[in-house]
This record gives sequence, C-alpha cells and structure tokens, in this order.
Amino acid sequence: MDLEECKFERLAGKALCGEMTEEEFARFERYVEADPERIRRWRQMRVFWNSTTIVPTENSNRIDRVFDRVWDRVDQTDPDRKAYWKLRPETPLWRRYASVVALLLVFVAGYWTANVSPVILGEDPVSIIIHRTEKGHKILDLRLPDGSKVWLNADSELRYPKRFDGERNISLKGEAYFEVKKDSLRPFKVSAGKTITTALGTAFNISTYKDREAEVVSLTEGKVLVEYSGAEMREPLMLTPGEEAVVKEGAFNKRQGDFSLDWTKGVLEFKDTKMSEVLRELERWYGIPFEVVGDPDKLPFYTGSFDNENLRNVLDGIRFHDRFEYRFEEDRVVLDFSEL
Repeated sequence: MDLEECKFERLAGKALCGEMTEEEFARFERYVEADPERIRRWRQMRVFWNSTTIVPTENSNRIDRVFDRVWDRVDQTDPDRKAYWKLRPETPLWRRYASVVALLLVFVAGYWTANVSPVILGEDPVSIIIHRTEKGHKILDLRLPDGSKVWLNADSELRYPKRFDGERNISLKGEAYFEVKKDSLRPFKVSAGKTITTALGTAFNISTYKDREAEVVSLTEGKVLVEYSGAEMREPLMLTPGEEAVVKEGAFNKRQGDFSLDWTKGVLEFKDTKMSEVLRELERWYGIPFEVVGDPDKLPFYTGSFDNENLRNVLDGIRFHDRFEYRFEEDRVVLDFSEL
C-alpha cells in the first residue's frame, strides 16, 4: 500500500465524518476529481458508509471491540495497511474513535453521527460561524455562544455570529431543533426560508427543506412569534406548545401539530407519507443517490419508523408492506417499482 493510498483513505475518513471545513472539503473534492480511480472509490465508499449500522459510543471497551473486528478483517486482506493504521493502546479515545471511522471506510460499511467542524468567516468581533451537514450526516449537536442548544439535521446549514452583542440572530437552511436559553433582554431570532421565528426562552423545530411541500415551525415549549418574510404581507402568528406555523403554496397558517422530534435521536419516522417523499428523505438521511424505475407513488401512503437502522434494513422494512425490488450498485441504489 503506497503513501498516496493512505492519504486518500485518511482524507476520505475525515470527509465522511464531517471533520473538514468548507475550504478543506472543496480541496478534497478537487483531489478526488483529478483521478478516475479515486472518483470510483469515493462513490463506492459512500455506498458502503450507509449500508450497515455501527453506532459509536464513548465506552472504550466498545471502541476496542470495533477495533478487534476491523483488525481481523485487515489481517485477511492487507497486513501492511494494518501496520500503518494500528494505534497504541494508550492513544486517546477520540483519536482511536476517528481512526476506527477511517478504517470502516475500507473494510466495514456503516454510518456515523456527524460532528462538522465549523467554518469561521471574518475576524472578531463580527465573525460568522457556519455549521453545515452534508447528506448522510445525521445530526450535529452543538451549543451556541449564549448556551442555547441546536440539533442540526442532515443536508442543513446554520449561521450565527461568534458573539451575541445584541439580538441573537441565527440563519438556517434545512432543519434544526432549538432549545433556547432564556434571556429577556436579547430576543432569539431564526431566519429560515420564508419565516422569522422569535423566542426569548423556548424549544422549537424548524424545517425548510426545498424539496418538501411546506415550511414548518413546530413549538414544543414556551411561546414563539413567527413572521412571514415573503413578498406578500401576512399577519404574524403566535404559537403555543403543540402548534405549528406552516408556509405552503403561498399560504401562511397556524395549525395544531402532530409532529415528532425523534430525528434528533436518530429515528426516522413517516406518517401517511407518499413513497416519493419517503425516498427523498432516505436519500438525504443516508447520503446515497437513488435511481427510481417506475412510479413509487402507485403504492399507498407509508407509515413507519426506524430507530438507528441501516439503509438496507429500512428498505427491507418498507418492502415488507409494499413490494418492490432494490439493489445496491457501486455509487447508488436502484429501486424498481415497475411491477406495481
């Protein structure tokens, strides 16, 4: 195994774990695109990454067991790579954890909770911090400068100043759940899609994915004021727990919500969902492109949930109720609904 191959594997591990800044990831993409073989391997790794579940833990014994399984596989394939990768027992847990992830790219399929290194734009006191999750990176659990907590879903972006001097202004693309630290003197404002949500101390979820039919602000605790930021004038909506503000087809309304926040715990949940929407969510959640043959919406609306399952198990679970065929290929999953 040459040094170039080692370099590729380590960079790929860092990329899939979300440990690259925006600039680093752009350089990595250019590096991959410069060689057809690296392009092929990178696409294949993404498929492997999402085809089996291995859930990380802070328990070092669990990490050791994962290491042992990986080393057994390495012994059978490439002793030189084992010698290159193996860490000493006294290596800090976080470094052992990161190395396991990189190894899994080559020898084991799995998916990981993403912890994306932030991009920082500008210098103090107006630096802007950007946290971004790619498709297939599940959740980013982070703490804002004021102590508020945020869970960032896959394929999402969060921007905020390095320091809150006045109002706590946040920008969101995609989906996030917020637990806001109380501060009566500094309102907490989230601009997302066509909404601006203002809170003093509360907990709420915002979903603004462009491929969903509606933008939704869902309140779990406290009160929030939701304003419409589109071109048309709309009356602001005050939400109480259990209510949602919905932007759909130009309308801006309040409704009683029937929502779940289990995605923050790695749980996928569908309630009376069109199959085409189910497939879009799976693509985003697992980061693997789908090639769809036939019309999936000929199937009935789907209801079901999956607790930290790998993609293969999810597809098998859905297929148990609604028959279709699927297969994993090098850089995508092909789903065949043509026999419906």
